[in-house]
Amino acid sequence: MAAENLLQTCTVARAANDAFIDVIELDPCGIVRLVGWTDRTTLGPDHPPVWLNSEPLPPLQVYRVDRPDVSFIRPGAHIQAGIVYEYLVPANQKNRRLDSPAVRIGNIGTFSLFGPIVFIEPAYAGLLNSSQVLHRNDIYGFGPPNMVAPPHLVQLSNFLMGRVLDFGCGSGALVRHLRSEGVDAYGIEMDIELIRSNLQPDVSSYITLYDGALPAPFPDKSFDSIICSEVLEHIPQFEQAIPEFARLAKSKLLLTVPDIAAIPLCFRHTLIPWHLLESTHVNFFSQTSLYNLLKNYFSKVEFGRMSPCQVNDAVFYVSLVAFCEA
Repeated sequence: MAAENLLQTCTVARAANDAFIDVIELDPCGIVRLVGWTDRTTLGPDHPPVWLNSEPLPPLQVYRVDRPDVSFIRPGAHIQAGIVYEYLVPANQKNRRLDSPAVRIGNIGTFSLFGPIVFIEPAYAGLLNSSQVLHRNDIYGFGPPNMVAPPHLVQLSNFLMGRVLDFGCGSGALVRHLRSEGVDAYGIEMDIELIRSNLQPDVSSYITLYDGALPAPFPDKSFDSIICSEVLEHIPQFEQAIPEFARLAKSKLLLTVPDIAAIPLCFRHTLIPWHLLESTHVNFFSQTSLYNLLKNYFSKVEFGRMSPCQVNDAVFYVSLVAFCEA
């Protein structure tokens, strides 16, 4: 991960607003924090005024956290001693590189951080300060299909040969790329408004829209190769889809699904990987369970991984890749 995308900290070690501020944190997701402790049993409503590179920052919230290292100062205290003041970074400070970030805290002083840092506008940014109680559909959502073929998928498509079907082709982005490379590529997708409104017009004549029922509207062995990327996890009748791929493909199948191993791998960090928030995922595969499905229909099945991610020292991959041959 680039240094500009990492949390930055700076030592303060000064008193402010009846609290002692230990450090400043610059969170690339668009938050500045003053982290410290207090011996007050009641928090006042006021944040210390803070500026980022002369730009005043609006207060976000203040809250308590455990600070066992200062508990000796308040023996027998029944309330958390740690205190965190948070501030939102304004829009004009986001999505640009700050090489020399400096934070001024009231009349306490100005503190320079090493930099560089780029504050982003994260997805779900409204969850930082939503005034409404949200529900499952507000969090676990889905969006329009990709309009550009992802680079990792383009690279994997070199495995394919001959006449190719992109099963669950979304907007047709990969079909468009493959045809631009001289591949005889086609797509099939659900006939729903989200797809129709995002279908790329220059390849729409090569894409079949249908009701999603299997078998698909193609004769046996209509294609040399099939690619099905991040689709099988959405299909309730997934056990019917595997023999359908074998029916349609003369030679090869390239299949990718989210790698459910990411959950136990990230368990010790108490995190669930981002892609697993997709609300329309109804099936979750391990390499073992996917192999058990594929081995009955393909003579050769090999596995890869794509889209590596890292959480602290834990490395995981977003997706499993199955390379199958008839």
